[in-house]
Amino acid sequence: MRKTINMRPRANPAPALACNGEYGRASDRGYVALLAVIAVAALLTTAVAGASLAGRQSAARESGAEAHAQARALADGCATLALTKLEIDASYAGDETETSPTGTCRVLPPQSDTPQPGTTTVKTQGVARGFYADVQVTVRTRQRCTPPSALARGMAIDSWIEMPSHE
Repeated sequence: MRKTINMRPRANPAPALACNGEYGRASDRGYVALLAVIAVAALLTTAVAGASLAGRQSAARESGAEAHAQARALADGCATLALTKLEIDASYAGDETETSPTGTCRVLPPQSDTPQPGTTTVKTQGVARGFYADVQVTVRTRQRCTPPSALARGMAIDSWIEMPSHE
């Protein structure tokens, strides 16, 4: 008995089932391209969100610095006002609050003979948009060679410093 072998060529399988690599590679390339586009979009979204947050933080820092500068200007202005009143009237009691469109400032009662005899310390506090600045000024009283009067006293500033705020 002889066995017959069918020598007919087989039909190619459907392209979706092809294993020759050509069809599969194109499909893989599309999938990889889609993943690359998604990854790049995610990176760009993260970068834009980070830049936006950094911009907001920078603006907040600048706004805070501006408010602190306003508070310091208010405290300096109150110190100048208090020294002027103290020079005019040696018994100036301080303990007053001034209000302006940008904030408020408070003058504490002056402390005579502090930190040493013959000196007076004036403390003020400026407040602007929730930021505080405390200023301390120490002056030395000088007697001029004229008859003693309130305007003839004169003062020399020993120190003018911003103190750490407690509020």
